Amino acid sequence: MHAALDWAFSPTGAAEVGVALIEAAVPLTVMEECHGRIEQALSGLAESRDARRKMQLYAALEIAESARLKRGGRDSKSSYIERLRC
Repeated sequence: MHAALDWAFSPTGAAEVGVALIEAAVPLTVMEECHGRIEQALSGLAESRDARRKMQLYAALEIAESARLKRGGRDSKSSYIERLRC
């Protein structure tokens, strides 16, 4: 899975494949890594008009971020709230 995601989001990869892998793996992935991979998938969808996929990934990102905050993750709640305002 790691190698496939690394390839998918590489300059010669296929971001859409990476997005599909992340969507399928969200329930199975450890939240800390999931957070970074979801952000990668969202970057891969930057030019996409697929609002449904973006919405699903943003929801998954919020779940992952919430889990990180509950465990005392790297980000403070104030920086998290600031990012939500953007």
